[in-house]
Amino acid sequence: MKAIVVETATTSLGGEDRCVEPMHLWGSHLATWVAAIDAWTAWMRAAGCSPSTIELRRFQLGRLAEAFGRRSPWSLNTADLVGWTSGHDWQPQTRLSYRTTLRSFYGWAKTSGASRRNPTATLPSVRTTEPPPRPCPDDVLDRALATATDRNRLILLLAAYAGLRRAEIAGLRWADITAGTLRVHGKGGRVRVVPLHPKLDDALRAERSRRRGRTGSGYRYTAGGQVWLFPGQSGGHLSPNAVGCAASRLLGPGWTVHTLRHRFATRALRGTGNLAAVQVLLGHADPGTTIRYTKVADQALGDAVRSV
Repeated sequence: MKAIVVETATTSLGGEDRCVEPMHLWGSHLATWVAAIDAWTAWMRAAGCSPSTIELRRFQLGRLAEAFGRRSPWSLNTADLVGWTSGHDWQPQTRLSYRTTLRSFYGWAKTSGASRRNPTATLPSVRTTEPPPRPCPDDVLDRALATATDRNRLILLLAAYAGLRRAEIAGLRWADITAGTLRVHGKGGRVRVVPLHPKLDDALRAERSRRRGRTGSGYRYTAGGQVWLFPGQSGGHLSPNAVGCAASRLLGPGWTVHTLRHRFATRALRGTGNLAAVQVLLGHADPGTTIRYTKVADQALGDAVRSV
């Protein structure tokens, strides 16, 4: 029986990036699953879904294919999907994400004519609560910076001192760095400008010097190194997944690129008290999202009470 590998993915569920190992799919209907997943992927790309969303959805559906590889995806019914999802000890945000993936896949299948029915139409809804902000502690970041390669140190600094997401870090071009600012290409095609923190500015200047001599540690310098801050192996840039996994391995269990982003938001709000400015820096459309990224210090709560 032939094994098909589903690529390693880094998920962002409940505010955390988690590196997960590749899976092997076995079964007599693998050709059907693969063809369906590829066609659904093309539909998601046509709909403008981000590469990181597509990567996550493909991985999650691959988990379903692994469990039901000996059956066609079109033979599964609602009871099968309820039984499969209920059999995992997932956090509510993770459970909601899998439900979204299943509804997207089978909704596409019904609309496109690949399947005559949609077994997810009556899947139970998932109750979720917003996870509390988890800013990465200074000592965790300091230890990671002390042991990181030049490449990975720059990844950590971009998350901790500019608040960038992993996909935003991966896609940075040298042309995006001008006059002490970063031009960041964010979610939904939105572009924002983030002033450079002195520590990050120094690190980028040092990397420019290393890039000329190709002396930096941790990089695979290619022709793309003249375009991308983080060149990949085939002329493009490093994948968001690789960025997330590199940071997670250095920071240790429970700490990720996303928690560095929480750290940036928390410290920026504490230093300025300007929620609107922090919202712009993070690239959030809704200030409510920014509030969820920031941890309010106990002292600030005490000051608020005493001011009444």
